[in-house]
Amino acid sequence: MRDIHALHPDHMLVVKFNERGQPYGDLQPTLANFIGTIARNGVVLPPSFLDWRKMSTNRLNDAWKLVIARFCISNYHRRFIMQMMGAAWRRWRTEVKATSYDSNTPLEEFVAIQPIPHGLTLQIWEVLCNYWKSTESQENGRKPSRIEIQQLGRRSRKKGGAPIDDEAIRIENLLKETVDRHFQDKPEGTQPIEVHEEAFRLLLKVGANAFCRLKQMPFDALLAEKTCY
Repeated sequence: MRDIHALHPDHMLVVKFNERGQPYGDLQPTLANFIGTIARNGVVLPPSFLDWRKMSTNRLNDAWKLVIARFCISNYHRRFIMQMMGAAWRRWRTEVKATSYDSNTPLEEFVAIQPIPHGLTLQIWEVLCNYWKSTESQENGRKPSRIEIQQLGRRSRKKGGAPIDDEAIRIENLLKETVDRHFQDKPEGTQPIEVHEEAFRLLLKVGANAFCRLKQMPFDALLAEKTCY
C-alpha cells in the first residue's frame, strides 16, 4: 500500500472492469485494499456521520479524487467504487464499536477514555459514544421481532440457552449479518424490525442456501430476486 500512495501522477494503475461494472484481475485486491484505507481514514470519511447516505457530497468527492489520483478509472465506474467504499466504511464502523464499546461503562467515563480508540478525534468519538448509548436504549425498549422470538424459543428448549444445532446457528447468523448489512441502505425512518421481517419472509421463500447466495446484493434487489429461486 505504501507504494501506491507514493505513485507519481503520471504512473497510475489501470484497473479492468467486467460487464457488470465490477473490478477484476490482478489489481482488484490492490484497489480494494486502497479503498479500505480511505474508508478507515477517519478524517476524509468520519464515522460520526452515522449513515453512509448522509455523508456530505464534498467528502465523497474528496474520497473519489484520492482513488482516481492512483488508479485510472473513468467516472462511469464511480458508483460501483463508491459502493465498495461505503461497504468498507460500514465494516470499519462496526469494527470500531466491536473493539471499543462497552455497554456497562457510563457515558461520561466512556467519552473520557484516553487514548481515544482507533486514532479518532475527540469530536468524532463523542458523537459515536452518544449514538451507541442512544441506540442501545432504543434497542432495549423496542418490541422483539419474529426472528428474535423464534431464537428465544429455540434456545429455551435446550439447557444453557444454546441454539439447538449448527444449522440453527448458521441461519441465525445469516439473518443477522444480512439485516445488519442492509439496514443502513434502507430509507431514513425505516425501523430495524421492518428489515428483520423482510429478511425472515425472504428466507422462508427461497431457503437458506439461496438466501446465502443472495445476501450480498442490495436489499431492494435481493427482494426483487426472490421469485427466481
